[in-house]
Amino acid sequence: MGSSGINAEYMGSSGINAEYMGSSGINAEYMGSSGINAEYMGGNVGDSRAILLSAERDADGEERLSWRQLTVDHNPTLRKDEVARVKASGGRVTNTGQELRISPSHLTFLESRHKGLTINMSRAVGHDLLQHAGVVASPEFSTTTLDRSRTQLLVAGSDGIFDVLQNSEVTEIVEEQWKLYTSGQQPPPGLSMERAIAMALVDRANEAWRGSRGDNITAMCLHFPPEAPTAVATGTE
Repeated sequence: MGSSGINAEYMGSSGINAEYMGSSGINAEYMGSSGINAEYMGGNVGDSRAILLSAERDADGEERLSWRQLTVDHNPTLRKDEVARVKASGGRVTNTGQELRISPSHLTFLESRHKGLTINMSRAVGHDLLQHAGVVASPEFSTTTLDRSRTQLLVAGSDGIFDVLQNSEVTEIVEEQWKLYTSGQQPPPGLSMERAIAMALVDRANEAWRGSRGDNITAMCLHFPPEAPTAVATGTE
């Protein structure tokens, strides 16, 4: 499905004016297991992000979480390849001194700003009027092998999370909740670990945004507990 088809499917029935408005997006699919391993396949559009946290023991024998980023943000300030693609598609890329913003090349940057036609993402769902400036809804996909012999957690969040929290900070917040639920302490009744993690991330991001412009903040967590290897029966006669 092309960029126009994606916009029509996801924005057509939403009631949102997709000419000027849009969203980043992320998709995660669990592909099932093959022995002790399984696969995650994810796609992202814009600057939503997914990271995979894995449990491992440190030098003192304590279990800690390490992180690995699974998606690459469509941020023109960080992606020279996306800047080249946007320019080849007829878009203008302007350095504002703080970030790179994309706008139609047939307008000056100031004209685009007055019309609400600048964006700091090179891909997005929606923003129909910027499609001809190279802002497409086509996702980038990646596949990652999960190690089911140890605890892993998949955390996905919007830029409202990752603009103010580094991956390492997210990991610390997740680890705090993970240890609360797995160390024999008394977690809040009726609250799953995954939900507690998501709420903790949203609360911390809200604190970080306080006093500034703010942003949409969304977080989700999937827990993959360790899976014991399948027993193999043996015998002798």
